[in-house]
Amino acid sequence: MDKFYAVMAGEYEEYHLLTICTIKEKAEEIANFFNADDEENKAHVIELESWDNWSAEKSVYRISFDNDYKLKRCYLCENMKDELTDNDTEIKEINCWWEKYSVFVCAVSREQAIKKARDKLTEYKARELGI
Repeated sequence: MDKFYAVMAGEYEEYHLLTICTIKEKAEEIANFFNADDEENKAHVIELESWDNWSAEKSVYRISFDNDYKLKRCYLCENMKDELTDNDTEIKEINCWWEKYSVFVCAVSREQAIKKARDKLTEYKARELGI
């Protein structure tokens, strides 16, 4: 079975796919070309076993809410990819002026991550209130 090589770039909300290649050397060449022109959004290559795995691949997102549970931001946390599984959720209470809760979840999209984080935060608050 052929492998695929995804060229990815950016961080947090700006993390995005540049292209998919079937030849590793070509993907590395594209990443190097992109890196020569862009100091901030370094490109890198991810090896994929199949296209099916790519479309179903989940990432870890950090979703922040304020005191009123209003969404503040949502971004990728690629450095936590090996720490959280699909069923894991981590909720941290943070007492700063713009953020009260940070929820870490695995999801296939930003929209799914936000919904999952809202649901988990609601469950967390209900347990905290004894409901």
